[in-house]
Amino acid sequence: REAFIWHRLDHVNIVPFLGIADYAKICPGGSPRLCLVSPWISDGNIMDYLKTNPAVSPFPLLVDILDGIAYLHSHPSGPIIHGDLKANNILLDFGVTRNRPTARLIDFGLSQTMEVDLSHGLSATSTMSNGNARWLAFE
Repeated sequence: REAFIWHRLDHVNIVPFLGIADYAKICPGGSPRLCLVSPWISDGNIMDYLKTNPAVSPFPLLVDILDGIAYLHSHPSGPIIHGDLKANNILLDFGVTRNRPTARLIDFGLSQTMEVDLSHGLSATSTMSNGNARWLAFE
């Protein structure tokens, strides 16, 4: 499900999905399991960055996060709820702009697509969520 949702996303504030790899073929002797592949984002997560750079304004990063969420919620194939939005799932990428890091969302394992029936004003999620109650989306 994660790959199905993630592969449809194309936004500057979402880490790109590159594909799926078989771990056993990459690492001979390794256990056979599928791995989701994305570009390596080496600049860390938002919490670590803000802790080590207390003078940096968090507001531009917050705008990045909100832009990514707005994109998900207005996706052409139907609204997508991230479902596990937390500091560890917000990576920073200094390679997008020169003057500051760009916040990018990752980890769509708990994501859900919404099915909206405009004629009745009803919506339903694709699955039930099993995430951490402290971080579950209110949507």
